[in-house]
Amino acid sequence: MMHFYNRGLLYIKRNFGKSMLLFSLVFLLITSIAGAMMASIAIVHTEHRLWQQIPPLATIIHDQEAIAVAQANDSNDFSMEMLSSALIESISTLPYVRAVDYAVFSHNFFSYDLNRANDMAIYLEAGFLEEDLEFLFRDFLQDERGLEQFTLKGVRHPEIADVIGGAITLVAGRAFTDIEIRNATPVAIIPYEFAVKHQLTIGESFELTASVYGSMFGIPAPPSQFQPDDLLLTEAILFEVVGIFEPNVVIEQFDWLSATNYRDLNNRIYVPIDVAKIPDQLFAQYLLQASEERRNEFWGPDFNYEDLANLQFNYVDLVFILHDVLDIATFNLAASELLPEFWIMDDLSDALSDMMPLLMQVQQIATWIIRVTTIACLIILGLVLILFFYGRRHEIGIYLALGEKKSKVIHQLIMEVMIVAHFALVFAFLLGYLLAEQISTRMIQNHLLTPTPEFQVLGIGGLNDFNQMGLSVTMSVEELIASYTITFDGSMFLILYVASVSVVAISTILPLVYLFRFSPQKILINS
Repeated sequence: MMHFYNRGLLYIKRNFGKSMLLFSLVFLLITSIAGAMMASIAIVHTEHRLWQQIPPLATIIHDQEAIAVAQANDSNDFSMEMLSSALIESISTLPYVRAVDYAVFSHNFFSYDLNRANDMAIYLEAGFLEEDLEFLFRDFLQDERGLEQFTLKGVRHPEIADVIGGAITLVAGRAFTDIEIRNATPVAIIPYEFAVKHQLTIGESFELTASVYGSMFGIPAPPSQFQPDDLLLTEAILFEVVGIFEPNVVIEQFDWLSATNYRDLNNRIYVPIDVAKIPDQLFAQYLLQASEERRNEFWGPDFNYEDLANLQFNYVDLVFILHDVLDIATFNLAASELLPEFWIMDDLSDALSDMMPLLMQVQQIATWIIRVTTIACLIILGLVLILFFYGRRHEIGIYLALGEKKSKVIHQLIMEVMIVAHFALVFAFLLGYLLAEQISTRMIQNHLLTPTPEFQVLGIGGLNDFNQMGLSVTMSVEELIASYTITFDGSMFLILYVASVSVVAISTILPLVYLFRFSPQKILINS
């Protein structure tokens, strides 16, 4: 008896019309399944790519909506619990947190030899006028003595949250080390314009003076406000340049928020946190040694000056650095349960707020198509194959009557279907790829081109939110659309192949189970 493999090939050749009908049916059904699966997988990859552009950072801010409601309902007795160090420590112990960073800003460093570097042309190109710049830089002007006030940001985490968050980029050198942070080593990361203006390179040093002015202590103001007769203490500090950075903020056309953020970042020097505390510690030492009358001039007789031994600082820019950006939602939920009323968690994922609902909508449509088409394929292809196999019951009965094993006959029929199906799959995958790319991409383009041309994180005020820190994520329509791509690679082909062959195989096996439950005699009699 002819081998079942040869019998199958011979049947396909002799019944070309039926084979083409089976080919067309498999082609149409698998095209729908393949296209929907490609779109679904592409959405998963797109979501992952978009999330990877979001810094893995979170912070705590005021819940402005809840505060407004509470104040409207009970404006007289409204009170809000402040955040404690114990609470922050509890949140930092959550398994999603890699590190915690917070900062101390100091405006008590001065120099007669150095000055800030600000390229006004950048602001003028963004539509600002000369009078706008006078207002923007009103506290940045030198006086006739040449005194310049500098802003130092002392950071707790050596990697610097502003670098992780993309507010600045290190263009030379390195970040701090753990030892430098712990030992309060006088090292600095300086703005690029400042480095160029004063010809400072990595490894070189510059000197600033930590000065305590009594009436103007800790206040950013024009240097003319700081008078020699008000100077209480001073200490010269020699800083080594270990890094040089550039701000990543782009000044939008006549946008005060982006201009202010750029100005602040470009006029900031990063140092270890305890270095930024030096002027405050000098001030505390001065008050501890001063007369009672002199102390009262600053904080009055009711202040407990013994607390100066354990000076409390106004920490700002609290940032939780997570292990994985995909943990943001879970972390925010866990941290929110620990927060007191009127506080909420905040992150930078708002940049995706316009893209994610659309991706979910396309994902739902693709999932619906996969389910409906798979069920339709199982039913329609199964019914068609039942008719095909039932029409060959006489042939099948003869094979079995002549002693051919059921397994070999089943293999022959499955092989016939699979050979035709494999040819159909190749064309179905190609057409499915083209349809998925055109239809799903067009849906995303039509949706994104309707609203505003770009999406930017906007803070809601309160404590230092990400906008006030100079941290934001901006994605243009082109970036969002470019992030959605359907890649027909080896892994995609393997997934589609396994899924499609499985559907065809199930559609083939079920009719065979029904047919071969009869004996050869019954099959021949029924034929």
